[in-house]
Amino acid sequence: MNSKWQAYIERRGGHLEPSHRSVFYRDPEPPVTGLPANFVIPCSEEVVLSCTGKDTIEFLQSQLTCDLRNLSENQFLLGAYCNPKGRVLASLRLYRTAEAIQLVTHHSVADALLSRLRMYVLRADVMITHSEETAIMCVGGFDIQDILASTSDVHACSAFGSDIAQGAESGPFPCILVTGRSDDLAACWSSLPTDPVPLGSDYWSLLQIQKGIPSVTDSTSGLFTPQNINLDLLPWPGDSCPNALSRQSQTADGAWPVITVECLSTWRGNLRRRIRSQEWYCCLFCYSRRQTF
Repeated sequence: MNSKWQAYIERRGGHLEPSHRSVFYRDPEPPVTGLPANFVIPCSEEVVLSCTGKDTIEFLQSQLTCDLRNLSENQFLLGAYCNPKGRVLASLRLYRTAEAIQLVTHHSVADALLSRLRMYVLRADVMITHSEETAIMCVGGFDIQDILASTSDVHACSAFGSDIAQGAESGPFPCILVTGRSDDLAACWSSLPTDPVPLGSDYWSLLQIQKGIPSVTDSTSGLFTPQNINLDLLPWPGDSCPNALSRQSQTADGAWPVITVECLSTWRGNLRRRIRSQEWYCCLFCYSRRQTF
């Protein structure tokens, strides 16, 4: 965890647990009571891997489930990294900067993902590093112009394809995911027009559950196929982001052999397992209250 970003979270009245989970003393209990009109969530459990080099697009195209030809600078692209059996080892959000392709994933699978990607680079002109200076936060109830008022050195766009999350107090509102250096994110937070309510990372999990976005951690890595966690259905109808499981990517020349497994599970047989939001909602509640059980 970035020490500067951790210090800023503490100045805002929060702290980080050893599991990277952020907690604020004003967090309602349990985290299922809805969201305030304006809020900021430090996504402290997420980390960023940076991919640079002239062969980056071709390399990632052969490794991930998504089609990187759909990756633009004004949105996130959902995807996953699988093992040769077609099981998801890491779920990803990809975005493009001027210098690199950035991969956002859960911290518990980041080191293993970094090692496996580097193993397949071979002679390709690709450099993959852990971007330790990059921090992530989710901002709700503000426009992108409000977020970029203090600095343009951050990447800010819809956290979800439809740019809508459901709030208990104000109904649907913009939900923006912001990434950048910790100093820039602190400047963005401090310059927001109204003082937002800081919320812990459990609320980021809650938002993803509400939108049906899976997050693979070390405890679930290698257990499910992309179809089991609904990547073939994302984005949901009405969302504007590209598909997380692209058939164009699956049939591209030179694609990784795992693509064959994904194609077979798509075109043959019946899928017997899919995640259900109720099950993950229950898991989140038990996780947030784990000290009381």
